[in-house]
Amino acid sequence: AIMINIRYLHGNYVRYTIYRWIRVLVATMKGARPCIPPKPMMPIPSASFSVLLMGISSVSLVYLSPLPDRAKLLLAAVAWDRYLGEPPLKVHPVCLAGSAISASLSKAPELVYKSPGLGIISGFALLVSMLFAFTGGAWAFIECTDTLARKAEDACHEYFNDTLVIMA
Repeated sequence: AIMINIRYLHGNYVRYTIYRWIRVLVATMKGARPCIPPKPMMPIPSASFSVLLMGISSVSLVYLSPLPDRAKLLLAAVAWDRYLGEPPLKVHPVCLAGSAISASLSKAPELVYKSPGLGIISGFALLVSMLFAFTGGAWAFIECTDTLARKAEDACHEYFNDTLVIMA
């Protein structure tokens, strides 16, 4: 019965599938996001397998395209934001920073809160240490990601060059 309706409305299943993908693409461009809860304080639902697959394939296709590196980065970031969204709260950088600051403040002695001079010095030390910790973590993440991307690109080039040599 469903296939009869699809054939009646769209002609065949291929046109129906193309119609569905176009609707998803248009909704994505308008700002519809697949994993956003209806109310702000509700937990973020897990993305469905098709959404994750679409996001991973979009990011992968962007990185395999012959565009300049900066364009690849921008398009991959847009695809990631649209389909994959935010990481889980346990590993989200903002949540990690907030937890680190809360843990640091809970260990601070009461004297820091009573003395303005000591409070300013301690606050500055906390600021500098958090900047170093999270800037260093971001740098390490970017370097690891860049290294993995270069290795994957080299492996793709090597594979396709070997395939072309075998075919020739």
